[in-house]
Amino acid sequence: MPALAVDAAAPVAHAFAASCDARSTSPRWSPGPPARAPAAGSAWPCRCSCASPDVLRHRVETLNAAFAYAVRSTGYAGRYQGVYPVKCNQDRYVVEDIVEFGAPFGFGLEAGSKPELLLTMSCLVARGSPDALLVCNGYKDLEYVSLALIARTMGLNTVIVLEQEEELDIVVEASRRLNIRPVVGMRAKLRTKHAGHFGATSGEKGKFGLNAAQILSVVAKLKALAMLDCLQLLHFHIGSQIPTTALLADGVDQFIGGRSSLPLHELPAHGTRGYYLGVFLGGAYQEALGGLHNLFGGPSVVRVSQSDGPHCFAVTRAAPGPSCADVLRAMQHEPEVMFEVLKQRTTDDGATAAALARAFGSMPYLSFDAEEAAAMSGAESSGMSSDSEGSAAGAAEDDDEEWEVMRGLTV
Repeated sequence: MPALAVDAAAPVAHAFAASCDARSTSPRWSPGPPARAPAAGSAWPCRCSCASPDVLRHRVETLNAAFAYAVRSTGYAGRYQGVYPVKCNQDRYVVEDIVEFGAPFGFGLEAGSKPELLLTMSCLVARGSPDALLVCNGYKDLEYVSLALIARTMGLNTVIVLEQEEELDIVVEASRRLNIRPVVGMRAKLRTKHAGHFGATSGEKGKFGLNAAQILSVVAKLKALAMLDCLQLLHFHIGSQIPTTALLADGVDQFIGGRSSLPLHELPAHGTRGYYLGVFLGGAYQEALGGLHNLFGGPSVVRVSQSDGPHCFAVTRAAPGPSCADVLRAMQHEPEVMFEVLKQRTTDDGATAAALARAFGSMPYLSFDAEEAAAMSGAESSGMSSDSEGSAAGAAEDDDEEWEVMRGLTV
């Protein structure tokens, strides 16, 4: 039986904080020296967020205990292994606490963007269980997939979940370039709909996931490439903020057609951990995070004014958007420390460290040009150096020159 790899959003994510006029607070939220609690009867003159690691520990333990009981009572032959989607709250101390408290249960993390992938890699390398999963969801480009594959060389159990059929081509290309065999999952798009907050985009109207024809197409491609053994996870996500867990049973029944099980392709006896069936429990998070959802940050900004040029407009201001390192700092992470943690796990002559440095310095958004993605810079501007012949620093200079050209451009 496959193990259950569950994105445990709702029971864990909302145990982390409450916005209130607090009479006390945890000093762990302070980016500077430990804060002193105010004197009795007084209050801090600001809105603050109260973090309670004890609540997080309780929720992680309770969630795992509930699934352990369900596995025993139903005679399920597989096992449960939770995964926390960091998009619910990417705060450094929340993520670190969940990984630490979840280590005895093999609790892992799920990432949906390049900054989230960097922070999940760093946290799992530093304090995660060797059995923990790192599930990679969301839209993907070559840099995102390359980072996920690099994570496998660091001993992380990374699974790249295909949200779109064409992402398989990116995975195959990156795998060949890096000579790293991937572990791949697929997200199934179900017809099941719900009446929750995001109900309008559930079911067949969902923007993520593969329908039955696309799933068969991916399987056929993997067979032709002799990579079918790489397919080890099936994930379905009915929708965030679902109003009842009864929908989960409907989704499973829809996928297996009323049968108790489905035939599975064989996996090698060694080097694999078996199959995983992934289910997302759902949760509300956008109201709390606002524009920090998935840590995409803000875009680059270009100001265009009318002019006397041949096309009657000119670019008068061009400002690059925040890098992955910038948005990570906003959630109290330390990109320089994270880079050093990951760098210690690299085993090559510096190429992997250089790729990590570029990733921290690049923008969180997808890059559609593979050659541009390879030349992306930022290691110097983010304070990190890969010690690999100054490649990242040179790319940073090229990037600065491009923006200078943009600022002076008149079309």
